[in-house]
Amino acid sequence: MSDVTVVRQVFRSAFWRAVGGGWAAFVAFNIWDTGRRDWPANGVVALLILGAISVIVYAVGWRAAVVGESAGIEVRNPLRTIHLPWNKITDIDATDALRVHVGDQVYRSWAVTRGGAMANAMRGSGRKPTGTPGFEANALAELARRSPADYAAATLVEAWRQVRSRATGEVRVTWAWPEAIVFLAFVLAVVVAAQAV
Repeated sequence: MSDVTVVRQVFRSAFWRAVGGGWAAFVAFNIWDTGRRDWPANGVVALLILGAISVIVYAVGWRAAVVGESAGIEVRNPLRTIHLPWNKITDIDATDALRVHVGDQVYRSWAVTRGGAMANAMRGSGRKPTGTPGFEANALAELARRSPADYAAATLVEAWRQVRSRATGEVRVTWAWPEAIVFLAFVLAVVVAAQAV
């Protein structure tokens, strides 16, 4: 464990969080709509299917993240979590996604990417904000060209340089068992409910 304090930062995909929020509203409406009726058997099956899909949406939209903290970087992808202590990291960069290197092994993040083709085209256009002269315009233009992956990489590299020599720990990879168990429970419930219809 590191004796140096690193301010905890969490990086997530704004797009998938928005999708998750939209999905939650859709599920809430369907629960309300089914609840105001006599709960037909096919409505129960539909709600169970929505529950199973909701686990997937949660895993992609809310669980997936990159967390930088005193112990190191935690890369949470939909199916697994990778704990990377600062002393084991050899590089942090951004290609199409944020990547953390540990020797020859490269760990990629689902949550922090460069964005779609439109975002890449806007960043590559070189356009500057209008109406703001001088240094501020250049700073805003530089910020506009940076993707979420670029920003996360730069932030994490800064923390890594400060603490890597004093950090300790080993790389750990764990599976997302809670999400997998809940998903399988929904699938099993769908099968049982469909048989009863």
